[in-house]
Amino acid sequence: MNYIVIAAAIALGIILILWGFKTYRVWLGLIGFTFGYAFGGMLGQFTDSESLQFWLMIGFGIILGLIAYTLFKFAFTVSGALIGAVAAGYVLRMVVAEPQLWVLIAVYVIGAIVGGIIARMFIKPYLILSTSLFGGALLTLGIYSIFIKESVESLMNALTSEVGTFPWYIYSAIAVLALFGIVYQFKIFKGHEPKGLEK
Repeated sequence: MNYIVIAAAIALGIILILWGFKTYRVWLGLIGFTFGYAFGGMLGQFTDSESLQFWLMIGFGIILGLIAYTLFKFAFTVSGALIGAVAAGYVLRMVVAEPQLWVLIAVYVIGAIVGGIIARMFIKPYLILSTSLFGGALLTLGIYSIFIKESVESLMNALTSEVGTFPWYIYSAIAVLALFGIVYQFKIFKGHEPKGLEK
């Protein structure tokens, strides 16, 4: 169990819940790193070296994280598409346990299109909602990982890919923290607009 990763997840969770709107470029970089990390892990499965797999995950995570942080306008729309796809797939698996591949792909594509459009049409609400939710998940799973001795990465992966993986109180904690972040950020950032993301 990596306590540095746990501490980073908890700290980032708090930052995103309270100041996600102001630190959205960091959040975009974090999303880029997460997907790069996962992609590197997929490539690493084709190797016999755990060390190589680790460095592929870190390397692709850093590369995509830096790209997302630098090309933030493009990354912002892509983040909306990715979150839309994940959310759509999650809802589908709640309804159908094992959907056919073509159905899953179609739902992912539709979710991505809708998510990207929503992100661009409702920039401020999307930023506050997504950072609060992501922060709530990081903070909750960071603390939870200490008690069950699982890595934060595996818990986040399970949260986004599997339905009903965690006890009810984990989902409740994420929801409560996200709701707090949404209310708090709308209140303190009233009248503010995200710089660089104007329509």
